[in-house]
Amino acid sequence: MAASQVPNTSASAPTPSPQEASASMPNKPLFFFLLAYFFFSFSACEHNVWLPTEERKEPHDASSLEKRVEPFFESDSETTLQERESEFLPENPSEPTPEPTCVLSCAEPFLGVRGKRFDVEGPPDQQLLGLPAFIARNQQGDYFIAEEPHLSHIKKYTKEKGLFVFAGTTGTEQEGIRDGPAHQARFFWPVSLAIDSKGNLFVGEGSNRVRKITPQGEVSTFVGNGKPESKDGIGQEAQVNGFNLTIDQQDNLYLSDGLVNRIRKITPQGEVTTIAGTGESGDRDGKANEATFYYPRALVVDKHGNLYISDTGNYKIRKLTPDGQVSTFSGSGTEGSKDGTKDQARFGFITGFAFHPDGDLYAMDHENGRIIRFDAQGTATTVAGTGKEGYRSAGSLLELEFHTPSSLLFDSPTTFLITERLPSTVRRVYLKNCPCLPPPSKP
Repeated sequence: MAASQVPNTSASAPTPSPQEASASMPNKPLFFFLLAYFFFSFSACEHNVWLPTEERKEPHDASSLEKRVEPFFESDSETTLQERESEFLPENPSEPTPEPTCVLSCAEPFLGVRGKRFDVEGPPDQQLLGLPAFIARNQQGDYFIAEEPHLSHIKKYTKEKGLFVFAGTTGTEQEGIRDGPAHQARFFWPVSLAIDSKGNLFVGEGSNRVRKITPQGEVSTFVGNGKPESKDGIGQEAQVNGFNLTIDQQDNLYLSDGLVNRIRKITPQGEVTTIAGTGESGDRDGKANEATFYYPRALVVDKHGNLYISDTGNYKIRKLTPDGQVSTFSGSGTEGSKDGTKDQARFGFITGFAFHPDGDLYAMDHENGRIIRFDAQGTATTVAGTGKEGYRSAGSLLELEFHTPSSLLFDSPTTFLITERLPSTVRRVYLKNCPCLPPPSKP
């Protein structure tokens, strides 16, 4: 055979035409469509989406899950799937919520029993108060409470003896004016208290007198003679027409003559002088002898000798400096309940003051049931109370409710005491670190 006729076995096969290649290869789009359809169908069957609604099995049905997951647990455990699921599912909502073991309470009872008003002495947890109007504390840490009106007692509380009558009679005739030994003396509507550096207790009362009780328990009339007028003088020659007291570091007393709109000063020797107010009602700042007030009531003096006065008829707090200048410390002059700067702040009837060790002034807003803090510029901030009348101790400071509050006293940098007339109690309020107390018993 000739060389040209020998087949070339090393040569490649002829290349097919595009039409031949297309006919011999599967259709690519169709192939991928069928592949996606098969995958989707398998997934749909697995999740029951093709079944009618009433025939579908819920994906978290316990029996269905158990069949699929059971092999993982059946080897060496008899725990069922339901038991294991219960470890992670929420508690049965129908089961009652456990009672809390304690409740955050920023106030707690200190003296008296809420709603029980009677003049009896007994075990510390049963000692009762009348209508507590004012609370004061001496240097030894003992507390004194003025009760008004019908009981007209001065009670004392010590850790050793508890609560007891310090001055005033305990029979059917309790109210009146009588000097002498403490347990024979009588008082008429005691409203405020002040204690000097020697331990003498001064009582401002509704008889237009200031009474004095020595540490030995002797009661006397310090100033005033019962006449409802305003006259300077010494001792019982002077005439006063008010009952709110405070005292400075030099043992000078200050008295607000509310009905004659004057501020009086009483020296340790009993000399009474008018230091501010013309006697007319008004709202005029300026020199002390030209300034006017409208029913001044609560008083407090700071360490610099500045006197702060609750000018209740004007809904302001006035400031009297040692050099005899009267100014408005805070208050817009409109009744209300609003925090803000000295010109914006609104409050009601301020019945008590107390200075915090840091220098801020705290005030008891009797009408609105609030404790208000005033900084040095007179800006007002509510620190406790909802503004509604009530008696609530549980909750934060701004959830507390007060009922007829009358005075307040700091007994530590983080706690203060408040007297509440109608509940007949003294409560302690926590500014920080409020305790968690047992919940109140259900009626």
